[in-house]
Amino acid sequence: MKIGGWRNQVDELLRPIQSGDVDTTLESLQTISDDLEAVAVAIQPDVDRLQRDDELLSHVLRDTAYKPPANQTLREAIGVRQTERLKLRADQVAAAARDAETKATKQLQDEQVRKVEAEAEIKRQMIENDRLAAERETARLKAVADAEAEAEAARVARAQLESELEKDMRMVQSFLMPFITPANTQIGEKRYYVTTVTSQPVSLSRLRGLGALDPTLGGLENLYGLGSNREGKRPFGSFPTPFFSERLRDDSIRNKIVIAQNLLNKYGELLVEKGMLAP
Repeated sequence: MKIGGWRNQVDELLRPIQSGDVDTTLESLQTISDDLEAVAVAIQPDVDRLQRDDELLSHVLRDTAYKPPANQTLREAIGVRQTERLKLRADQVAAAARDAETKATKQLQDEQVRKVEAEAEIKRQMIENDRLAAERETARLKAVADAEAEAEAARVARAQLESELEKDMRMVQSFLMPFITPANTQIGEKRYYVTTVTSQPVSLSRLRGLGALDPTLGGLENLYGLGSNREGKRPFGSFPTPFFSERLRDDSIRNKIVIAQNLLNKYGELLVEKGMLAP
């Protein structure tokens, strides 16, 4: 029943009381009270619905400041609000879709950027590896070239030394005769000779060990003493003898010892290789 119908029914129940024609007995008043309570119970669902509609309309007016025209019914106002809510929801869904699309596009772009960067890093690493390999190969070739150049330089130097030794061989055989001639003696400690079982030249390392090849006055004196020592049992050739340290003041004596020392320092290792000196 509409609200207006309920109002008419209530007015009908209250009319006897308002006109003074009502029976004032307790039973009569209880009957009117029961009828009013029945009307109140019956109308309560419509009251509740009106309250809900009123709250909804209040939300409509509060949220959108929407003021329905005077000739617009409550149902029409609610319909307008629902339409607006649907439109707002549609806008929200569209915005969410656009945002998702934007995020997906950015994610795809980021993935593409990462892929390009990864490929670029791989290429950079390959280039770096190639560069390092080229550097290693260059270093290897340089080392080989340096070794070959060093070997060639040594070969040339050896050939040059061989050639010079050949030219100086007469001087070597003359001034170094007390050292290159084989005998059953060898230099011992403190410039003394000791007897050996095998016949061999004087030891180059013994001469160096005693300082006889040092380009000093002491070195000349040591070499002079060893070369002129008769205990060596070797011929003297052009090497000066006998030994007197005072004779080093004589230029002619000192010059011969200097020549012998220079020959030993220059050709000593080569003479060892040729067996003309002991190691």
